[in-house]
Amino acid sequence: MGFPNTKGSEQFAILGRTGPQNATAGQTAWIPVGNFHRLLALIDCSVDELDTNNGFAFVQLQATLSVAGLFAGLLLGINARFEPASSLNAASVAQITG
Repeated sequence: MGFPNTKGSEQFAILGRTGPQNATAGQTAWIPVGNFHRLLALIDCSVDELDTNNGFAFVQLQATLSVAGLFAGLLLGINARFEPASSLNAASVAQITG
């Protein structure tokens, strides 16, 4: 069960995005993973499952299409180690409402 008295914006952060764009590939910047317990893009990943013991401390969302097309991607950090998670939003996030 979650935390019923917290806002969704306090539990996740928008870490990076790509697009929307009409191209064959796109990627986010490299994002440090140490501030979150989980990451979500096209997959749901626990940071504990990553190889942090061998220096793996960053992730990058990459999308590649076989032909040019319109696409967008979003990388979210979920369950921040220190709340609110929204304080770790990417600089491109202009406003949080609610």
